[in-house]
Amino acid sequence: MCHNLVNNESEIRRILSIPIESDDEFADIGLSDDENFELPELFENDDRILNEDIDDADDNILNYPVYFSKENITNFGSSTSQSPIVIQIPSDVQSLPTASVSPASSFVSQIPISKNCRSTRKRIASNNPKTKNIPKIKKLDPIWRKGNFSQNPEFIKFLGEKPMPDEIKEMKSPKEFFCYFFDNELLAHIAEQSTLYSTQKNPEKPNKITINDVRHFLGIITMMSIVHLPNTRSYWSENTHNKIIRDCMSVNVFENIRRYMHFNDNTLDLPRDDPNRDRIFKVRPLIDTLNKKFSSVPIEENLSLDEQLCPTKAVSYLKQYLPLKPHKWGYKLFVLCGVSGYGYNFEIYTGNENKEDERIIHNEPDFGATGNIVVRMTRMVPENVHHKLFFDNYYTSLPVMIYLEKKGIHTVGTFRRNRFPNVCLTDDRLLIKKDRGYSEECFTVVEDVPISAVAWKDNKVVHVSSTFVGELEKNVVSRFDKKKKTTVIVPRPKIIEVYNKHMGGVDLMDSMIGRYRIIMRSKKWYMKIFYHLVDMSIVNAWMLYKKVTKKPMKLAQFREQLAVELCQTEMEIKKRGRKTKESLEKQMLEDLEKRKKRTPTAIIPSTQIRLDGHQHRIQFEKIRRVCKLPKCKFQSFAKCTKCDVFLCCNKERNCFDLFHYT
Repeated sequence: MCHNLVNNESEIRRILSIPIESDDEFADIGLSDDENFELPELFENDDRILNEDIDDADDNILNYPVYFSKENITNFGSSTSQSPIVIQIPSDVQSLPTASVSPASSFVSQIPISKNCRSTRKRIASNNPKTKNIPKIKKLDPIWRKGNFSQNPEFIKFLGEKPMPDEIKEMKSPKEFFCYFFDNELLAHIAEQSTLYSTQKNPEKPNKITINDVRHFLGIITMMSIVHLPNTRSYWSENTHNKIIRDCMSVNVFENIRRYMHFNDNTLDLPRDDPNRDRIFKVRPLIDTLNKKFSSVPIEENLSLDEQLCPTKAVSYLKQYLPLKPHKWGYKLFVLCGVSGYGYNFEIYTGNENKEDERIIHNEPDFGATGNIVVRMTRMVPENVHHKLFFDNYYTSLPVMIYLEKKGIHTVGTFRRNRFPNVCLTDDRLLIKKDRGYSEECFTVVEDVPISAVAWKDNKVVHVSSTFVGELEKNVVSRFDKKKKTTVIVPRPKIIEVYNKHMGGVDLMDSMIGRYRIIMRSKKWYMKIFYHLVDMSIVNAWMLYKKVTKKPMKLAQFREQLAVELCQTEMEIKKRGRKTKESLEKQMLEDLEKRKKRTPTAIIPSTQIRLDGHQHRIQFEKIRRVCKLPKCKFQSFAKCTKCDVFLCCNKERNCFDLFHYT
């Protein structure tokens, strides 16, 4: 079937003049379930009437969506201007008489209200006066047309590029990037609530927890994520101990901090039978703080929304079962990520997030449980700067796509056919018999928003819809043919290429977290969520570190350096036990063996630890080593107990002060 390019004003107006509602439409009140979505009233004027005569329509007016450039719209009729919409339709559709469809009088006008309503329609009425201000939703009954649709890239060009904040640009070490999320204010809150909880549990002997204790605790669990041992106490064992962990704090102090770790005051929590109770009240301050910090970073152009699982086998009513995930059981999170894997926003699923009061505050319509997730997660995305949002068929629906498009957020997502009423794509039972690579497209216009729907036959039939890209321009992809036992070239629509390229942001973050996950067993459900949020913060900090410093660093190395810096921050040096007296002969033999064997070069600590000015003490050893101050070639008996390096400290040279204060 041949396609002809239509690029003049009159033809585009005729093609897009599609009746949006039928005569047997619902009126202003409709259903709110997921399969019967309805549109919000976003405009005050309702100047469109069904079944109007073509002669009465104003053929000289053609309005475009609000996100198109006004200059290009004004000059659209001239020969030098560009069209914001490019459409290709089959020749048999072009030959249809104009009078066979009702024209659309305006792109930006409100959806028409049918004069004839079904007698059996369902009316959902609420006695709550607050619901009167919520935008009402109408049931959609669009008419689709075969053809190819795409937006001009110049009219949807991303305008939201912002420079990185100066506070982040000045950061250099992994600790600084991580502490941008877990700042002193959050650490002080955790220390205060943990101390309060220990007092509530044992008033006679409270356990006072400080900011440094929380910081050291984070450093230890980060080190445990890359160094795995059978149990927690093995890190302090005489044979299998980890030096960084063992020197940071004792095992008893660590277990006491883990026992009393808390994030909110239990006395402020509502009873369990209260309908307004927050089910994740125990970690709510942590979630709000991290969401605010994550979203403070400039947002990328391409975003993806998907589910994430915090794996656990604990007995909890918050635990969900996701059969397609590597870990089937756990706490479910909805995460909004960039294509790089950086997480900008997240929400823990508890079953009561779909609150009516919140929608009233933000003046948001009710799109159903899944549609409201998309609306909540995109509140922090700037409007009318042409962000592109990608999601799967769990979230895709026509009303949500139209709502986001009017905010200047373009969408692409796979869809279920029962959520797209009247879509004129070939039935899946017939498409599955087509050759591999076969595709077809149809489009419609609802409330000035053009929507494209594409079906592509690969191993299975794939349905993808978008508000800014369609089937053209096609490209090719290689696939393995089991029958021919060779690689074949298969045509692929443009919309599939765009979706595959930008959809994997959340999966990328999952893979980064899963490589070095904090694995610590706990009977408290909120501790598992806390460990997961620490992992998310470390991955985000690593992403920022690479973006700002332009230095390549592996995630394991980043975690190791972060753990060392957190553990050695304001660390107290404590002597462990008594040293037994050894014979002079045995000591001389050991010193002789040490001189024969060349010891490895000492590691110079990071700038953060070297210049913190805390607990740097001189200890004189029995053997000399080369001074670690740059350009100093002398040997010294003096050693810094915290930095573990030899430095000159005598009347002639004071390398110790130069090393720690310059």
